[in-house]
Amino acid sequence: MAHLFKVKKRNAISQFKFIGKLRKVISRNSIKMYSFVTLNGFSMFERLLSFDEYVFLKINSWHNPFFDKVMWFISGKTEWIPVYLIIFSVIIFKFRKKTLYILLGLALVISLADLISAQLIKDSVKRLRPSHVCELNDLIHLVKNYHGGRYGFVSNHAANFFGMATFLSLIFKNKWATISLFFWACLVSYSRIYLGVHYPGDIIGGAILGSMLALIIYKLLLVVLKRLNKDLYTSEN
Repeated sequence: MAHLFKVKKRNAISQFKFIGKLRKVISRNSIKMYSFVTLNGFSMFERLLSFDEYVFLKINSWHNPFFDKVMWFISGKTEWIPVYLIIFSVIIFKFRKKTLYILLGLALVISLADLISAQLIKDSVKRLRPSHVCELNDLIHLVKNYHGGRYGFVSNHAANFFGMATFLSLIFKNKWATISLFFWACLVSYSRIYLGVHYPGDIIGGAILGSMLALIIYKLLLVVLKRLNKDLYTSEN
């Protein structure tokens, strides 16, 4: 009995020491994590915002009169009508009777991206566009004195064009079409930073939103077509 009591006592002491060491390790790691998150008195979130602003100012500083005109054109929506018509024609030629389903899906992606980014996220987050930040007035380059709306996160342009690029890439399943579509989306998104109306973070947020919506709508489209006994990639007479 005495021997058994000594064994239990040694085990209890060992467990107590182990718990003590574990607490010290957790305490040290917590201090390190706190130091990392609040380095030099700044939170990680504040540092990300500062970095976002730094990248924005760097990109926005690369400008000249020729590219002012080019980026103004690229940032427009009606300027791309010929491209929309080409895409529309390709969809009709490739998918025939299923064109209506695809166009409805695409319209839903763009509508939701526009609605969620403009009406929900921007009004909730209320992050000012760089063009509306007084402290940046003398640092940023604006074209035609265009400031855009008051809030910029997330970018409608990025949400719409990345949503369209993702959805059409999933529909076409063609490498060169995918490269072209995403290059187009990146170019339009870059123009928004060039024009001084969006931070890179606004663009990234919009791109994620649009791409996620496109993926969801594409999956729903496949489900709907399956229930209608139709296959998106099988030709119909």
